[in-house]
Amino acid sequence: MRANNIAIQRSNNIASLLLIVLAFLCFVSTPTFAETVESLIDKQELSLTMSLQTEGTIIPNQSVTFEIEVMSAQPFADNMTLSYVDITDAIVIPPSENTTLDIKTIDGKDWFVQQKKLVVYTMQNGEFVVPPVSVDVSINFKNKQKVKGQLKTKSQQFIVDKSPASLNGQEYLVSSNLVLTEQQKDASETKLEVGNAVTLTYKLTADNMHALLLPDFNIPALPGIKLYTKPIVKKDDVDRLSKLQQAIASQEVTFIFQQEGRYVIPEQKITWWNIKTKQPQQAIIAKQEFVVGDGGGLITENSQSNTDAELGSTNNYPVLQWLYIIVLIVFGIFILRAIYQHKQALMQSFKTSDKAQRNKLKQLYLKHIEEQNYQAAIMTLYQVINVIPDNGSANASALAQQLEKSPQQQALLVKLQRLAFAFEIKNNLSISTEEAKNIFNTLVKTKKISLAFSRFKFSMDLNNEQ
Repeated sequence: MRANNIAIQRSNNIASLLLIVLAFLCFVSTPTFAETVESLIDKQELSLTMSLQTEGTIIPNQSVTFEIEVMSAQPFADNMTLSYVDITDAIVIPPSENTTLDIKTIDGKDWFVQQKKLVVYTMQNGEFVVPPVSVDVSINFKNKQKVKGQLKTKSQQFIVDKSPASLNGQEYLVSSNLVLTEQQKDASETKLEVGNAVTLTYKLTADNMHALLLPDFNIPALPGIKLYTKPIVKKDDVDRLSKLQQAIASQEVTFIFQQEGRYVIPEQKITWWNIKTKQPQQAIIAKQEFVVGDGGGLITENSQSNTDAELGSTNNYPVLQWLYIIVLIVFGIFILRAIYQHKQALMQSFKTSDKAQRNKLKQLYLKHIEEQNYQAAIMTLYQVINVIPDNGSANASALAQQLEKSPQQQALLVKLQRLAFAFEIKNNLSISTEEAKNIFNTLVKTKKISLAFSRFKFSMDLNNEQ
């Protein structure tokens, strides 16, 4: 009997021990703390804002721009992405894959910033509501934890006024600058015979617009003419000087004359509202008349763009045209002279601004080194070379490539990367402030050299879509 009691007691003890071990394993395997997007917002380490950027009165067909900004106390692991948004009686432009990166200092605290723009074109007047936009974010932490989650903006309201009275009943575009041009190829100004061809290339460029809103060109079929039309090419671009969003449409049309006679190529006319002058305007390419056969040739040709609604069609006044050209040349000379005289001041201003941003990044980088926050230090180096690593490692070689001509600094970079990302014990591994400074200074110097040797490349291919 006693032996049975002892066996039962031993069994109970073993069972209790197993329960304790299981509980311990569960406790060890379960993280004591796991950050989430919600916890970061509660701790005011993550924020999301959406604001209307378009100022003044808004009319139908005008672009309405919202800026969506995410600020994080920790570096981002990847670019933010926006969900699809549907708005009744409006066209929503799909958000660009490009994300604007920045670092802001607020009340002495550094914040990592990402921004995207949401652009809406309304088709009529009234009150419009932008529903909440879902924003996916990914954030890195010192303990190698990557937090992914989704934020939602608040709904936004804006009011669109009626079309101006001068545009009632008309189809029109809204832009700060619109240019309609024509280039001619294979045209003969002497005599046209049956079988001769004339090729016209129409091009429409509009600022503060997207190509989705641009109309097609007016190219009707004409008796006695065989038409060869290339597909119209519409694309979005950014003007390198003004940094404005541009919409561009171009199309090449070849007219082959099949018989003798008089032919009229109809005009191209675009009505648009100038948001700078608050006035309606027209861009016009006047009609052209060709005579094929005896005494044939180009009778009327005018490929200039008329942007004033009050002018109607453009007339030929050689004296006024030459006077206009002379005024433009003189004005251009004055502008070039002013730029040359102030070149040094402009260059010094650019250098001062670049140096201030560089010093700001350097202070932040050395601060991370002192705090042994090596992952954040690596992210700051990516900011120096304007690269954000995809999925944490896709661009891991970008920094090493910048230092390929400095083996000593490459070795220091490897040490810093091991401190930031290696899983082995790093008790005997360290990096001094001076070594960290050497990495940063070499990166900045390499970046300056690469910028000095880079050149702008211009493409003449109008059909090169981005």
